[in-house]
Amino acid sequence: MREFILINIIGFDKPGVTAAVTEVLGKYGAFIQDIGQSNLHHQLNLSILIRVDDATQSGDVLSIS
Repeated sequence: MREFILINIIGFDKPGVTAAVTEVLGKYGAFIQDIGQSNLHHQLNLSILIRVDDATQSGDVLSIS
């Protein structure tokens, strides 16, 4: 079963944030559908829409800390 999950990350921006997040998502087999990113006064607002094809994967992805 396919599931779509929207991940929102908000906080202080620094180089490598997007790369680190997408690297972890790749390890869990998530497929990135779309990315939106804005930066205002060094504050990052990053949204990533992902798809997982196995319902059990969504629990694994959501438990990443």
